[in-house]
Amino acid sequence: MLAKSIPNSSLVYIRTNPFKPDDPQYSQGMTVPLAEPTDDTMRLTRAALAGLKKIYKRGYAYAKAGIMLVELSRRGQQPVDLFTDIEAIERRSRLMKTMDTINLRYGKNTLGPGISGIAARRTWSMKRGNKTPAYTTGWNELPIVRA
Repeated sequence: MLAKSIPNSSLVYIRTNPFKPDDPQYSQGMTVPLAEPTDDTMRLTRAALAGLKKIYKRGYAYAKAGIMLVELSRRGQQPVDLFTDIEAIERRSRLMKTMDTINLRYGKNTLGPGISGIAARRTWSMKRGNKTPAYTTGWNELPIVRA
């Protein structure tokens, strides 16, 4: 992940489809505080799963789930206390940098948390047929005009 800003907590949410009023409806979210600001993918995944475990209820057809990283602080300017293991943070930072380097070289999602292996076997995917073209942000989506 290795960003310039790092989160101090994450917001996890889930909801059913509000456009299907005949289905049972449920919507819930919670903020999961982190012990210390981090961009460690493993810690962020662990925190998100802990939050999801608390808000998830069986029996609902969920349509949307998400995680937002909040309470951002600049890397290197986050507060530390007497119990902060600086060496461990540096080791994890090197691990995250190595993972990012491998993913850049061999393709997105080459390496990731163990739980992400589930996503590779999924039989469904997001519907993208009605996606708006990204003319202003993606060179490959610019229309070609021939005269």
